[in-house]
Amino acid sequence: GQIVVFDAVTDIIFNSSIQGLIIAIGLTGLFLVIAYAVLESKPLLGIANLFPILIAIAFLLGTMRYLGISLNALTGTILSISIGLGIAYSVHATHRFIDEYNAGADAYESMIITLSGTGGALLGSMLTTSLGTGALALAITPVLGDFGLLMALSVVYSFVFTVIALPPAVLLWEHYHGVWEGINLSVSG
Repeated sequence: GQIVVFDAVTDIIFNSSIQGLIIAIGLTGLFLVIAYAVLESKPLLGIANLFPILIAIAFLLGTMRYLGISLNALTGTILSISIGLGIAYSVHATHRFIDEYNAGADAYESMIITLSGTGGALLGSMLTTSLGTGALALAITPVLGDFGLLMALSVVYSFVFTVIALPPAVLLWEHYHGVWEGINLSVSG
């Protein structure tokens, strides 16, 4: 009957939203690796750049469970959208880091300069975006309210984990970048 058909359609939509999330993560990572390889000759920074967003998505899933918001077709789609919204914070911070790093500072000093110089702008952007989308939490319909709340939380988490998780990821990048440069020099020399 109609209930069985509706359940089957809902399952198909849910599965496609989860597949979309996985594809969004993969394509975002691939794009960042290619972009950093072409523009900066630092492809592994693309992976470091994706790290805070993956943590933000994990925290968003945990928050959904804590708040009793089910993982369904709509909330699965929100997870994919949160990648697009959240990656901007990490990209801006990484770009500023590269500018400082290329100017001769080490990775630690470059990240301190990045967070002190760009952190305020990222904070302002996070506040305006999260408050704007979070206003939907006041909507009369619960579906729209959940959408607004989850969008706001995804933006806040993306900012927070850009500030918390990106610096260690970049420091790991510098360590392995130095190791790879040493290997390249010993092979060519």
